[in-house]
Amino acid sequence: MGHAMPGPGSGAAPVSDLPDGFLDPVETVAGLGAGGRHADLDPAAVSVVRRAAVHMEAQARRAGLCPAAVVQGGSGAGPGDLGRVLTLSLLAGFPDRVGRVRRSILPGLARAGALELALSSGGTADLPADALLPEGRLVIAADATERAGARGQVLRVRSARPLDDDDLLEGRFDEVRETIEVRFLPGADRVESVRRLVYDCLVLEERPFQGDPASVADALAAGLRDRPIASLAAEREDPAGFLARVAFLRGRRPDLGLPAFDDDDLDAVRRDACRGCRSLADVRRRGVQEALSARLGTGPRRALDALAPATFRLAGGRTLRIDYPAGEPPSAASRLQDFFGLARGPAVMDGALPVVLHLLSPGGRDVQVTTDLAGFWERHYPSLARELRRRYPRHSWPDDPARSAPPPPHRAR
Repeated sequence: MGHAMPGPGSGAAPVSDLPDGFLDPVETVAGLGAGGRHADLDPAAVSVVRRAAVHMEAQARRAGLCPAAVVQGGSGAGPGDLGRVLTLSLLAGFPDRVGRVRRSILPGLARAGALELALSSGGTADLPADALLPEGRLVIAADATERAGARGQVLRVRSARPLDDDDLLEGRFDEVRETIEVRFLPGADRVESVRRLVYDCLVLEERPFQGDPASVADALAAGLRDRPIASLAAEREDPAGFLARVAFLRGRRPDLGLPAFDDDDLDAVRRDACRGCRSLADVRRRGVQEALSARLGTGPRRALDALAPATFRLAGGRTLRIDYPAGEPPSAASRLQDFFGLARGPAVMDGALPVVLHLLSPGGRDVQVTTDLAGFWERHYPSLARELRRRYPRHSWPDDPARSAPPPPHRAR
């Protein structure tokens, strides 16, 4: 039997393009009569052919053609009309043989790159090596047999008929459905919204669309769930420092009702941060600090800023960051000269808890660690100053540091 493989521009091919004897089964079953049986025929196959013949006749009547003209190829039917009737009839009898032509993705020299059909039923079928069908073409297998092969039972197509989307919609309208998918793309760190027209497992059409903002935000938050909150922050935001301050104050003032910021709380923060965004880049442009602060409420947020401030202003105008390491008192580090002009060091919890100060040399090493800056100036600084003057002669080391002005930022100290 020859391979009738119409090319991409042939549209609905004439009946003569089908293999010889293709309509013989219809004629054979028609000769049995209603309910007739034949010892050599499979009852299930007879049933399929009957359905195809009935549908062919119905389509022919709608087209103004007599059934005999369709079965016998009489002169009353034009080739285009007969082709369309035949296509719809094939759809009625073999709805699971609709497929799209593609290159084989299976490994091995025998099949790699060869043409195959991705079937609507979810499997694949082999096409002849000389098939003249372009990739992506929608077809229906007119003649196919199942044979044993190296990959088990393999469906081999001997002839196929091009199929238009309109034909499929007319012939199997109730089985064509529209699906919507909103998915996170890990490699791109963004959400994609796709609308598809699907027949069984076969995608007929796929196009992007804007998508519901709430669904997009949920998909983005779910995709970023395993990312640390700090990775979502905008430049100069410090979510880790904020969470450390909350944990510190929560341990000392449980009456404030501060959140624990457990996994559920952080998931809610991600969802809030992802609203109106489609990608991680969008989230980072806006940041997460606002979403974190919103979880506290107005009263607890004011208490946090008052009792566990993030920074302390030094005498020279510089802002000193205060760290809140877990299980340890709050601390801060800066060069010793930055503390000139301060009689006392900073304290938190309404002044009840002094901040541990790391006083650094111009080289960035600890000179002293203390919570009593006034005592350091009085008892330890005089002897340290002599050593510092020797090691760093270009820097100023006044005799009365508590009343002296610190050096300007970004200049020799």
